[in-house]
Amino acid sequence: MIKIVIHSTHGDKYYVGLNGLEIYDDNGRKVEIDISQLQAFPYKDINDLEEIRRQGKDVRGLQNLINPINNTFNDRHMWLAPFSGPNSEEKHKPANSILILFDEPIALSYIKIWNYSKTPERGSKEIEVFLDDDLLYRGSLLASPEKDETQASHPYYDSGYDEQGIFILYRCLYIYPLLYLLNLLTCFYLFVSV
Repeated sequence: MIKIVIHSTHGDKYYVGLNGLEIYDDNGRKVEIDISQLQAFPYKDINDLEEIRRQGKDVRGLQNLINPINNTFNDRHMWLAPFSGPNSEEKHKPANSILILFDEPIALSYIKIWNYSKTPERGSKEIEVFLDDDLLYRGSLLASPEKDETQASHPYYDSGYDEQGIFILYRCLYIYPLLYLLNLLTCFYLFVSV
């Protein structure tokens, strides 16, 4: 199981979103995820709001987290949910969480998280990623640039590894579980042997 907990946005107090998620196996192949493997709580998506249901169905549903179109400004391919948790207007509810469930064990090489780009303030900021309830990553996602800021010279196109072995590239966070765990083991070994 992979669990992503969203603790804050890039400024919006009411909504939080992502463009998509991609999981890759130990051979670097994308793992196909079915909608039945995906859950989100306390809100599945924006359609959990009564006022949205009265107007009809909003296209920014949970299924969009696993659709292959992630590098986009078109909200038909994005997930949006009411923002909840201690840093939101709904402090009494738990933080937004996304679960990806697997029927059998799987070896992962990396995870890509694409931030919400239609309204960058609604993008996820402070997140935690758990792998089978073990904390894998705690940190921040970069905000998506505004649509008119996407020239190749924009600083969000820079890439590289941060101090935790996390590779960041324009609107997308790559999490390398194996590299991260090897870094932890190396640090532990150095600490014990000193």
